[in-house]
Amino acid sequence: MPWLVGIDEAGYGPNLGPLVVAMSAWFVPEFPVDLWTSLKEVVRKKTGRDDGRILIDDSKKVHAGVSGNTRLERGIFSLFEQPPSGNFDEFLLQVAESSRDFLAEEPWYQKDFTLPHYCTPSDTEFSRRRLQSLLLEKKIRVPPVEAKIFPALLFNNLLDAWDNKARILTFADTYLWQKATQLPTQEPVMIIADRLGGRTHYLGLLEHTFPNTKIEVIQETEAESRYQFVVQDRPVTLLVQAKADAQFLPVAVASMLAKYLREICMEQFNQFWKHHIPELEPTAGYPVDAARFWEDIAQKAEELGIEKRKIWRFK
Repeated sequence: MPWLVGIDEAGYGPNLGPLVVAMSAWFVPEFPVDLWTSLKEVVRKKTGRDDGRILIDDSKKVHAGVSGNTRLERGIFSLFEQPPSGNFDEFLLQVAESSRDFLAEEPWYQKDFTLPHYCTPSDTEFSRRRLQSLLLEKKIRVPPVEAKIFPALLFNNLLDAWDNKARILTFADTYLWQKATQLPTQEPVMIIADRLGGRTHYLGLLEHTFPNTKIEVIQETEAESRYQFVVQDRPVTLLVQAKADAQFLPVAVASMLAKYLREICMEQFNQFWKHHIPELEPTAGYPVDAARFWEDIAQKAEELGIEKRKIWRFK
């Protein structure tokens, strides 16, 4: 029974709000496997009609249109064997413990922000029970998901050190590559990730991440980059390809978790500034609207003693 691990990110482009990189691991009976087909009784892609099944897909598709955050939250909460804790701080302990202290430094961080926030608890619990029952029947295990969150201040501090935005994303991805090789049991692991920018060559990154490990290059093309190696007697395959979240359910789940965490952070961010400037229009943080938002809050930020580097990501 191999591990199938998906890794993806949300928030690489915006100037406001965090960058989030997430991992979702699945212990499956065999590989290759199409988990959308295996779980079709309770899970659907965006191309299917809305018939009450849980929507799991590329987060951009899940989040698009009305009730996007509701669909994200319902999908993420369904993955837990036990109901997730009832506030954001406790949820971070489950999925992003290493990022919790960085978020807690932000003036808008709400420790007691109630979850679920967009769905009713009964709706998330109904979906969770349906999916967990099917996973048990199919002998598929899904341990807790994991994420790294880079709020603006941490992002800018890393920019100061590295002067390279792409390196921050690379750092987060390789951290999760390492976490994937530390999963329980010694079964093989297949890590699937979206491309880092447009690059097709990852051998150097792998050699840096797993020193003293023999890395075999299977393929490096425009379509995909594939590598094989062994970490502590565990066979590992890394597959990197564009739009992986549309082809592999674990990558779609990672995409959804990253987007969900970012949306919660942006919700708190907008609430904070709305409290101080009641007429302020909220923002999603992307470049053009981010400039408008910064112009609207700059004076208030100065009055509150909040420096720009805690708010605005400089690249």
